[in-house]
Amino acid sequence: MTENITENIFQISTDLVKPSYISFWTALSHYGFTEQQVRNIQLVSTKQIGKMTIGDFRVEVITLKPSHYFGYVRADGFVIAEPEKALIDALSRPDLCGGLDEFTKCLEQAWTGLEESKLLHYAIRFDNRSLISRLGHLIEALGLETREIGRLLGKRSRSYVPLDSKAKGSGEYDKVWRVIVNHKIERQRIR
Repeated sequence: MTENITENIFQISTDLVKPSYISFWTALSHYGFTEQQVRNIQLVSTKQIGKMTIGDFRVEVITLKPSHYFGYVRADGFVIAEPEKALIDALSRPDLCGGLDEFTKCLEQAWTGLEESKLLHYAIRFDNRSLISRLGHLIEALGLETREIGRLLGKRSRSYVPLDSKAKGSGEYDKVWRVIVNHKIERQRIR
């Protein structure tokens, strides 16, 4: 029985909580964007459910407002965020994905396989100017090759936002993206 749960935990989780899809660190791990092995299952839903346990797995249901509930597919019997949406979800709550450093590693690792236009479209559709400013800053700070980043400029924050909303202190000001760089970003070597 336990072996069956382990093999099918994504399907069981998304079948139990409807509507829902796998996202955040769980999806980033599933797509191979992080080296971290995740034991907790993170679902997105429009319903407030909280946490539950299925077999040996802790399932955390993160509630998003209905307008943020998009960008998922059914694959292999379960519902999961598309890679681009998993990154947008993660940037909206980096605390659920190991923090800003881990998110940055995931973005850099994923970049060459992403559909840039879809990532930017999802960022705009998420309708969070702070998230757009942070994403634009990170893409440029990491030196990621981009053709369409200009689409985000008109949607960036109207005032300065901290790069890491959980970090204390201040830093340099990125005048283009209106970001207070209060967290040092280092490029990773992509494996």
